[in-house]
Amino acid sequence: MYKKLSVFILGATLAISFCAARADTNPPQTSEPATQKLPKQIATLQKRGVLQVIRQFEAPAGMTGFVLKERGRYLIVYGRGDYVFSGALIDPDDHDLTAKYYAQYVPKTEYSKTVKQLERSGGLITFSKNAAAPVLYAFEDPNCIFCYRFNKVIFPLVDQGKVQLKVVLVAFLKPDSLARASAILAAKDPRAAMRRNEARYVTSQEEGGYPAPAKPEQKFAARVQENGKLMNAAGFTGTPSLIYHTKSGKWNGIGGMPTTSVLNKIIDGSVDVAQ
Repeated sequence: MYKKLSVFILGATLAISFCAARADTNPPQTSEPATQKLPKQIATLQKRGVLQVIRQFEAPAGMTGFVLKERGRYLIVYGRGDYVFSGALIDPDDHDLTAKYYAQYVPKTEYSKTVKQLERSGGLITFSKNAAAPVLYAFEDPNCIFCYRFNKVIFPLVDQGKVQLKVVLVAFLKPDSLARASAILAAKDPRAAMRRNEARYVTSQEEGGYPAPAKPEQKFAARVQENGKLMNAAGFTGTPSLIYHTKSGKWNGIGGMPTTSVLNKIIDGSVDVAQ
């Protein structure tokens, strides 16, 4: 579910994995580096509007590090000569420098701001049997099979009063995702429509079970599209993606379907480090 920037040449000494970060609605502004000073690969993509160079910094072995923003998330990459590298940069003492630079240079997401925006949006579908239970926000595409599997686990916990679930419908997986998501929101009882979508989910086709009209109502389609923008602004690039409250009193986020053990920790607020 997570798209990756794929134009960079990977160095043999680097692990083949991107460091994806959470987005910030107000990233730090910088006037450098000028486009002509950037590696050709990065300069071309910035000129095309595919990504934005947020910052550059000195890295070991004559390399320059770059913080890039691409589709609502941040990436750490490195340039040296005509080559651009991505992945984990490990020093001789086995320290992951990419993780260090990520923590040092990448802006932190203000999930509390995202929560406020979601609450104001009017596009939430709330499932709750216990008003005192922890609240979990979940970005979901109605055709997403991982969301279907997540809901199979979370709905019973909602019914047991262990958690409150607020579904934020987005649409990007299939051509009819927008129509299906809009129809669920437009239903007389969106909660029942969402339950029906999951109860009749077709796993062989990876398709939601709620009927998708030929033409969605514009009002609700616009709401779903706005939900997608909020998801991207929060740094999420796939579904399900979750925002939850921690024991320290902060809002945190995690992308992808969590394991049962991680989900239990999310519900009780003990997962306190950004994933």
